[in-house]
Amino acid sequence: MASSTRPQACPRCLTPFDALLDATKPSRVPRDILDTNRPPTDLEIPRIQSTMVDKRAQKMRLVARIEAVQLLLNELTADCESLCEEIEAHKATLSPIRRMPPELLSLIFACASQSTLYDRRDPAPWTASQVSRRWRAVALSQPSLWTSIDLDFGWIKDGQTRTTYRLEAHLKRSGNLPLDIDFGCRVQFHSSERELALLNVLTRHSARWEKIRINGSLSLSSALACIRGNLPLLRKLQVLFHPYGLADQPSVNLDVFGLAPNLREAYVNLEGNGQVAIVLPFSGLTRYAAHNTWNGHLRALRSAHNLVDCALQIDGPISIPPTTLVTLPHLLRLSLRDSNLLDCLDAPQLEELYCSSKSNHLSSLFHLRQPPQLKRLVLFLPASVTDLCSVLRSVPTITDLGVSVSEKSVDALSNSLTLRNEPTDIALALRWIIISTASPAIFVRHYDDHILANMVASRWRSGQLRSITVPETWMRSAHTQWEILKQDGLALTFDLGDGDLSLIDMIPRHLRFNDSN
Repeated sequence: MASSTRPQACPRCLTPFDALLDATKPSRVPRDILDTNRPPTDLEIPRIQSTMVDKRAQKMRLVARIEAVQLLLNELTADCESLCEEIEAHKATLSPIRRMPPELLSLIFACASQSTLYDRRDPAPWTASQVSRRWRAVALSQPSLWTSIDLDFGWIKDGQTRTTYRLEAHLKRSGNLPLDIDFGCRVQFHSSERELALLNVLTRHSARWEKIRINGSLSLSSALACIRGNLPLLRKLQVLFHPYGLADQPSVNLDVFGLAPNLREAYVNLEGNGQVAIVLPFSGLTRYAAHNTWNGHLRALRSAHNLVDCALQIDGPISIPPTTLVTLPHLLRLSLRDSNLLDCLDAPQLEELYCSSKSNHLSSLFHLRQPPQLKRLVLFLPASVTDLCSVLRSVPTITDLGVSVSEKSVDALSNSLTLRNEPTDIALALRWIIISTASPAIFVRHYDDHILANMVASRWRSGQLRSITVPETWMRSAHTQWEILKQDGLALTFDLGDGDLSLIDMIPRHLRFNDSN
């Protein structure tokens, strides 16, 4: 058998040594001195001191050995890390993205270019072109990746990278393709010299504008004067001009966009006011949303006979409606801040209406001009239950209903909507219902939960109802009824009364006002 005391070698220099020489040896000092508080005798003190000297020498030898082993361990660790890096480098060569065809890689770049973030930095093609030589070649070979230009300084995280030189390079890389531009000043009522310089570069390519969003001061209009009559491809326009922040400034007419033969969508001053009137080719528009004066809206609508979607917000006093109606024969969706404008409109094909409600106004209007195709109705502000029920009785085609009522009116609305298999039943076609209260009813309930639950159950049993949202309460007295309805498959949710957000979700995004209805 091999001896258990076989000589070992130093891990650094490989010099053999006897491990037992440095092994920890028992102390020659009695344990009753080490383990107790007994003082040593005069004869024991020299022995203790001699032992301490031996132990210190032994410790120094062990420390030297530890340092040698630690040095070798560090070298081995460094070699291992280097091997890991080599393995990862070789592994990266087998990555599927290296074998990805350029066509598929360019599609990924295109999808990344379409994402919109509020914390925006460099657009996707600029970032992708800095990853590798291959990625740069793919990015530069695809002009379609460079057709979106983000110059909204109100949102850009690092606006200092947006320079005229970089913009010109971006435009050159886009070839001759149509452009999608987002331009906005950092300060609403002031345009900096750099922003004006960038806009001047963009105007030289106005013949390629397909979509453009402009947000800034009215001083931008001077830089835009040169684009008049040079917008052959413009299809979508979003404009928000701030007239220097003066509320008493007279209205301003801006006609640089008046000659755009292919313009189909226009969204004007939705966050501002009607002091800046934008002249547009209204006859060609299919989508139009604007903040304007009463008369300004009527003048625009008289020419916009091809509108399909429309959202109107009125600025200033409301005039008496004219005796003649403005007919919009193709209008399908209409969003109004003030329902009084309905008195002047005739939309025989209207399918969706979103507006504020006014007591006994809609019912009288629909009694005179019933929209035979209306399917979705959303009413904001505390609506009159009497007026609402008259509307539902006059227009039985409504399938989607969203309404904001006062808490004290919930019982009356529930009773009116309860189906009893009688001729007086209304709104038999309702499939989606949202009932929102003007204020949260979580802690105080001003209505009978059972009446509301019975109304929902009657409509669920009729086979038409698919989804309903009702006001939330702190304690649901009809808890069992609600649970049964949910188990039966009804899409039931409870509204917290947080600012009519559920109603806003019913409105198509392009018909919403940014400060909600």
